[in-house]
Amino acid sequence: MVFLTYIPGITIDPRYGRIIFPKAEPFGEFLFNLLDNPESSKEDYDIESSFNKNQKKYVFNQMYSSTKASALEFTEKNKFQLKGKYKSEGGDGINIGAFNVPRGSVKVTAGGRVLQEGMDYTVNYEIGRVKILDEGLKASNIPIDISVENNSFFNQQNKRFSGFNINHRISDKIFVGGTLINLSENPLTQKANYGTEPVNNTMMGFNTNFSTEIPFLTRLVNKLPTVKSTIPSQISFRGEVASLAAKDPRNTQLNGETNVYIDDFEGAQTNIDVKGFNAWNLSSVPVNDVPGADSRGLGKWFCTV
Repeated sequence: MVFLTYIPGITIDPRYGRIIFPKAEPFGEFLFNLLDNPESSKEDYDIESSFNKNQKKYVFNQMYSSTKASALEFTEKNKFQLKGKYKSEGGDGINIGAFNVPRGSVKVTAGGRVLQEGMDYTVNYEIGRVKILDEGLKASNIPIDISVENNSFFNQQNKRFSGFNINHRISDKIFVGGTLINLSENPLTQKANYGTEPVNNTMMGFNTNFSTEIPFLTRLVNKLPTVKSTIPSQISFRGEVASLAAKDPRNTQLNGETNVYIDDFEGAQTNIDVKGFNAWNLSSVPVNDVPGADSRGLGKWFCTV
């Protein structure tokens, strides 16, 4: 195990969170010198046969002395594991690793306690980022767990593509054939979103090929002046016709009809924090006989919704 000391600008780039190896060949010559046996002077970095047991096992000098494709062939050496810990301060929220997540599908807990959206945290559902609002929670170093439903999971569908093609030879001159193909998609949930609707299409086709020799055309052409041909004339015909039948996909029916959801409004909610002073404004001055007005005719405070 090799420890890397935190030295800003030398071993760590704190701005971009990158690890900098201070040696030119960290897995080659640097590791060779680190595993060198001080009691022996036989080891030579340029002579691989002189390596000791640990150097032969860990030193990956092929990374620097050969091409990338050749170095990847040394499967017992081309795997190194880096472990580390970091602590971030500030920042513009926590990235949850998903985009366009469904509203209301983000669940945040701190030390086992479920946090309230709008009071303890806010979520940017488009870019997938959670921002903690409670300053005391951020300063307490309590581990925060975030779970989310990825919207791309519900777009997956089970697809089946099947069919067959038949060709029949009636004679040496006539061939006929038929094709039947079906593409069926079965969504994982009954709710098919607009633009990603499943299909259940069947295509039927018929084709024929006819070819025969016509000596009459050869004799007709030979009647032209300066034309003398002995190649037999041939006439060919090839035709294809197909029809597409669209059927209702499975697992999308509601009351016997296929449905597509533009918006199911699941998880749609408005979080109003009545404790925050920023959500309150002075109302207009009402008349004296309006309920809620005080003796001086001044309006009460109301919460902006």
